[in-house]
Amino acid sequence: MTIRPRAVSSTTTSASGCEASATGFSLATPPGISNDGAAVVGVSRVFGVSGAASTAATAAASTTASVSVSTGSVGAAATFPAAASAASSVAAETDAVCALHPAQTVSPTSATSAISLFTALISYWDTVPGIGYSDAELRKYTAGAERHQDESGAEDAAPSAQGAMTPPHPDGILSPPGRRSNLVSYRYAILGCGRVAGGHANAYANRDDVDTVAGAEVDAARGREFAEAHGIPTMHDDYRELLAEDAPDIVSVCTWPPLHAEMTKAAAEAGVKLVHCEKPMAVSLGECKEMVAACDANGAKLVIGHQHRWDANANQALKLVAEGAIGQLQWIYAYCGSRDLLANGTHVVDLARFLVGDSPARMVMGQIDRPEPKVDFGHEVEHAAIAHIYFENGVRAFIEQGDVAPPPYAFQLVGTAGTISLNAPEGYAMRVITAEGERRMDLPPTNAKRAEVDAILAWLDGGPPHPCRGENAVKTHEILMSVYESSRLHAAVHLPLGNDDFPLLQMIDDGDVP
Repeated sequence: MTIRPRAVSSTTTSASGCEASATGFSLATPPGISNDGAAVVGVSRVFGVSGAASTAATAAASTTASVSVSTGSVGAAATFPAAASAASSVAAETDAVCALHPAQTVSPTSATSAISLFTALISYWDTVPGIGYSDAELRKYTAGAERHQDESGAEDAAPSAQGAMTPPHPDGILSPPGRRSNLVSYRYAILGCGRVAGGHANAYANRDDVDTVAGAEVDAARGREFAEAHGIPTMHDDYRELLAEDAPDIVSVCTWPPLHAEMTKAAAEAGVKLVHCEKPMAVSLGECKEMVAACDANGAKLVIGHQHRWDANANQALKLVAEGAIGQLQWIYAYCGSRDLLANGTHVVDLARFLVGDSPARMVMGQIDRPEPKVDFGHEVEHAAIAHIYFENGVRAFIEQGDVAPPPYAFQLVGTAGTISLNAPEGYAMRVITAEGERRMDLPPTNAKRAEVDAILAWLDGGPPHPCRGENAVKTHEILMSVYESSRLHAAVHLPLGNDDFPLLQMIDDGDVP
C-alpha cells in the first residue's frame, strides 16, 4: 500500500505521511530502505533535559533497528539497538532532538517494523523528563498509524464513552483528553463558503497536521473572496468535482440545511474520512438517519457543529452539578430569542442534553407558533416555540425559542440547594447562588470551535469518540422534531419518535398553519 506524504509548513513529513513538529512524535523511513524489517524512528518532540544523565530502557522490538539521539549544543549521540540494553549520558541542560529522514513511500512491511519499534521505545521515552506523554497515550496514538497499513481500511472499535467532557488544557483552553502526536496529516476542504464557513476555516487553520486544499461555492465572487481571505488554493463551483479531484480527508459542510444530507452522503461515498457538518444536522429526522447510515457504510466519521459543549461556563456548570454544589439538579430553563428551533434551538437543546450528561429524553410536549409563512436558510420555519423535555434521569427542561423568548442564549440550572445561571441577562457569563451565598467563578478563555476541531483530530488519530458524533447529534434532532410533532398532534410525544418526516411541513401541507 502506498501512502501519500503531505508537506506542511515548518514540519518534516515522514514515510507514513506523518509530520514531525515540536508537538509530537513521528515515524520515519530513511531513503532507500528495503523491506528487510529495518526502520528508523525519529523523536521530533522537543523536550528539556535537566540533569546529567538519562538511562535508556531496553528496546524489546523484534526487528533490527536503531535510533540515534543527538543533543544540539553538545553534539553527542547514542545509538540504541533493538532487543538490547543501552545507556546514554546527555550532558548539559539542552534540548534533545532526533533528525528525521526525508519523505519516502513506505510499504506495509516497513511500516509494521517502524510501529513495532515505536511501541518498544515507549519505555525509553518515559524515562526522559519533560516529555509529558504517558505510556497509554503513546500506545493509543500508535493505533492511528497502524490503521494506515491496514489495506482493508478496517478500524479498531472506538471506546464507548458518551458525552465525554474535555478537561481544561494547561494553557487554559479547553481541549480533548490527551495530546495529539501528529502521526497523520489531513487534507481539508470546505463545501459552501458563506458566513458560517469562516468559523470552520479558522478552526482548522494554523495546524501542522491539517492542510486546507480546496473549497466549493456556487457563487463565484463569494468563492474568490473566501479563498483569498483564508488562503485556499483551489475553489470549485461543484462540490462533487472537489471530492473527485482533491480527495480530502475531512470536509466541512457549511451549506444551508436542505443540502446537508446530500453532501454528507456524497462525501462519505467519495472516501472522506470525516464529515464535519454544520448545525442543524439536516431538516427531517429521516435525513439525519440517512447521514449516519451512509457514513457507517463507508467507514467515515460524522460530527455535527454543536461547539457550545466546549463553552467554559457550560463545562464548569457540569462540574459543579457533579460535585453537588447546587444539590440535586431538578430543572433546566433554557432559551434563545434568535431565530427558530432548527437554526438556534438546536444549540439550546443540545446543550441542555450536555448539562444532564446526555441522559436520554423520554417524552416531549411542545407547541409552535407560525402566524404567517416564513422561510429561513432554504426551509420552512416557525416564529416561536416552547417545549417541555423529560429526561430519563428525572431532570426536566423547559425551552423557549424565537419570538416568545428573551434575547440572549441562556440557561438556568435549578437544584435542591442552589442555582447556576449561564449567560444571564445581567451580563454574567456564570452566576452560582447557593445557601451559603453567591460564588464567584473564574472561567478560562475558550475557543469552542477550535476545541471542537481538536476533538475531531484526536478522534481521527484513534482517540475517544467525538461528543458531537452523528449518532449523538441525531438524538438532539429527534427532540427538535418531537416539538413539532407534539404541536402537530396536540399531544405529548414519547421517544423514540416514529415520524421521520418534517412535522412542520406536514402541518403546512395539512393547512394547520400558514
